[in-house]
Amino acid sequence: AYMESKLSQPMTQDEFLNDRRLLRVTMTAVGLEGEEWKRGFIDKVLTESADPESSFLARLNNRAYTDFAELFQPRDGMVSVSRDQIQDVTTKYQRAAFEKKW
Repeated sequence: AYMESKLSQPMTQDEFLNDRRLLRVTMTAVGLEGEEWKRGFIDKVLTESADPESSFLARLNNRAYTDFAELFQPRDGMVSVSRDQIQDVTTKYQRAAFEKKW
């Protein structure tokens, strides 16, 4: 409910990165659980994903970070996701949380 509420409205990249709870949940959903402490690195991933000239993600060669960047790529400095994407992230997070529990 928290994630869905927060993601249903566009936010700046900084607002997204500064919301530790939201960042933890969204990163867990794409297989990056425990990486949320790397705020500077995540900022670079998102910033570089918005630059069509950047080869950063290709050089990084990490599918989970690429998926994260594609999903939350800022457009005009704003992170905005569709209802379908929110539902997909929610489902993935619930699955990851269940698997961790068991």
